[in-house]
Amino acid sequence: MFTMKAFKYVMGFFFSLIMCSVMTPIFMYRAMGSLQLGITLGTIGIFFIVAFVLASVLPLFQIANGLAGKLGAPLGTFKNTLIQCVVWSIFFSIVFTFMGEGWGSIFTGQFDIYNVLRNLPLGFAIGYVVSVIFTPLLVRLSIKICSKMPKEDGIDD
Repeated sequence: MFTMKAFKYVMGFFFSLIMCSVMTPIFMYRAMGSLQLGITLGTIGIFFIVAFVLASVLPLFQIANGLAGKLGAPLGTFKNTLIQCVVWSIFFSIVFTFMGEGWGSIFTGQFDIYNVLRNLPLGFAIGYVVSVIFTPLLVRLSIKICSKMPKEDGIDD
């Protein structure tokens, strides 16, 4: 599989997939008033790619771990998970609210910044609940996937 060097990418992959699968249909329904399977699945795919790339490029893990450490939450504790989920929820609520409103405006022909700002609390709430529910499972899964030890010669098969 992978070494722990890939942990943030593996975790970002699964986290982006879960968040896109939950948040995209909710924001699409709010923006357009209905859901169509083909458009929804295509949008989930597009949003997943954008979210995964952003999660891979931005130092979200370092920010979340740093904040949890400053607030005295040891790694692996429930308090640490709750604090890290705040960082992830802020990130995903901003990304999905702007993307959802922008994507909806393609179909409706209008973009309204007021709607974006109005939907941010909803995005944060959904993101936080989903984060708290799935983070422990995704961390364990990512650790299992990334548990391959590098060879001593430095060359991985």
